[in-house]
Amino acid sequence: MDLQTRINELKTKAMGKIENAAKVGNTSLVVSNSRIVEEIDNLEKRLNQLVAALDMLEKAIKQNGENLDFSQMERISLPEKISRKKRGETKRNSFLKHAQELGLNISQVKGVRYKLNDRHLIGIAYASENRPNRWFLGLPPENFNTIVLLCEQKKGKMLNFIFSKDFYQKFKSYLSTDENGQLKYNIALRNTDYHLLIPQAGNENINRFLDNFTNLNQL
Repeated sequence: MDLQTRINELKTKAMGKIENAAKVGNTSLVVSNSRIVEEIDNLEKRLNQLVAALDMLEKAIKQNGENLDFSQMERISLPEKISRKKRGETKRNSFLKHAQELGLNISQVKGVRYKLNDRHLIGIAYASENRPNRWFLGLPPENFNTIVLLCEQKKGKMLNFIFSKDFYQKFKSYLSTDENGQLKYNIALRNTDYHLLIPQAGNENINRFLDNFTNLNQL
């Protein structure tokens, strides 16, 4: 069995587990298998880059090395893998920079905990789109005034959901937790609407919170 076939089979199995876990509300299993899918995607990208490099070398050998462009080889060489934690930090910092440009004074307390104007505690979570049109995020069970969920699409576009204080306080008690006590957030795109899937409370359309920095101003 070649590597691409193994990758495809592993991804299918992991996606199946995510689907089954989502149906029964097992958020912890959804998150763990989503991480597996992310690692599989990373491996597939690296495999594609390796295949491209080998194809170029094979072509160069046939031409006795006369037309080998080493600058192209460097562009398709395997990159250093960026960890999930590091990528999350980068995206949160980009969000903070944009918020500051809008006149919002947000500073980091520790990890995913931030304060607005040194008074209001905000949780900022990040997740990439591992399963098509789905994002799974987590935050510690802190007494946040509100939260921000940063969702990165496959093509790199960021979706920043900034919840109002009233909305967050209303639904937070219905959230499920993982084995470490983290509160889990499950966002899905259905047609053109984004929904927060809330156990025991149904689905909430959250389109109105997309890039809604006014909700931070109103804390």
